[in-house]
Amino acid sequence: MGLRTKCWVISQIYPIERFLHSGNYRNWRARFKQRLGYAGVENSSGDKEQVNKSGSKIFRQMLYLWIVTAIAPTRNRPDSAISKQLAEFYDSRNRQYNENPEIFHSKLLLKQQQDEIATLKTQLGPLLSPAIVRQVEQNLTLALDFPTLVETEGKTTAPVKKGEARKRSDSGS
Repeated sequence: MGLRTKCWVISQIYPIERFLHSGNYRNWRARFKQRLGYAGVENSSGDKEQVNKSGSKIFRQMLYLWIVTAIAPTRNRPDSAISKQLAEFYDSRNRQYNENPEIFHSKLLLKQQQDEIATLKTQLGPLLSPAIVRQVEQNLTLALDFPTLVETEGKTTAPVKKGEARKRSDSGS
């Protein structure tokens, strides 16, 4: 890591004793992960279970940028045990994407659908009764899932090129 990234890591976790004296291992490990921006906070109610990220968004961004600039390019990778593990993980995910981009494209579409339904619920929620909002949500979900319910009769879809899903999501907003 570069000096700036190292300094940011240290500034987020210093003094480390505040994590070690907080009880059992799971407790201080969870607090440590939260401080670095990689902990999950459960937000569940009724039928829905959701885990939201908590902690420092800036720290997550800095680590992501470090991965993209230091681990992603194969010729300039650092020679340490941790960087080798990260490189192996990065390469395996990259291979998964290149071998089957339709999976990632379908996940992107699903996330976009869920975001649009959530936006619609927040806008319609104050105006309509909860029963009608649920009914509209169910109908929209069925309408958005319609292409997957209809058989393709052996037709194959054109493969999504690397970066194409991102371009499509940016132009759709």
